[in-house]
Amino acid sequence: MLKNNLSVLMAERGLKIADLYNATGISKTTLMAIANNNSKGIQFETLDRLCNYLDVTPNDFFEYVPALLSFSDIELEDFINGYKFNCYITRGSSSNTNYISFDLKAVSSLKMDDLNFFGQFNNGLVDDGNDQLVPAFPSGLKNKGFFEFIGVDPQKYDLVLTVNCMSLSDFYNGLPIQFKRDVKNKIIQQCLTIFNPNKYNVSDSFLNDGKNKILTSFWINDSMYPFEQEQSVLTNHAFPKSK
Repeated sequence: MLKNNLSVLMAERGLKIADLYNATGISKTTLMAIANNNSKGIQFETLDRLCNYLDVTPNDFFEYVPALLSFSDIELEDFINGYKFNCYITRGSSSNTNYISFDLKAVSSLKMDDLNFFGQFNNGLVDDGNDQLVPAFPSGLKNKGFFEFIGVDPQKYDLVLTVNCMSLSDFYNGLPIQFKRDVKNKIIQQCLTIFNPNKYNVSDSFLNDGKNKILTSFWINDSMYPFEQEQSVLTNHAFPKSK
């Protein structure tokens, strides 16, 4: 995995895109794409100008983690009444397989008096910080209480995506912060491929037209508060509706 540090280097120097444009002549569109790590590539001349102006080496400009992520197709997971897929982490000629499960529900379909929708994880034990294993959540926690527990108002969202990534905990915790968000975004996009009509026969009838706000919670850290909430907006479908 490879990323550039342009946004970090700019922040350290109090620079804006306009400052770089005026100093280097590189177009603002190109600079924005590079700073957001959305660029498909950086020309040598562009890199040379940026490194020269910022007074850094290419080694300072880039951050590299020797690992590539890929995913298997999604399958139904009967045990949690959700979905599952494998995440493969490849380093050189070696690769290891990590199991990921997830569920995606419309907020309107959640029943506040039922067991919380993270029920598949309720029996898990976590370290309380004193080398003692304790239940991850209070016994009998309901949906309403669970949302209060994580400090989120579900009515502000259309969809709830819940992901169990505990198998990636050691790998994830060792990543620089900019790669952590990238890994989570890749996992979110993989989960949302269930709406690809060419691959999966999954109903998308609960999706609204236009924009859908998604609350994503990741079980990814072995701690008392293992959930990391991500708020995102899905512009309708990543894939067209089947006809």
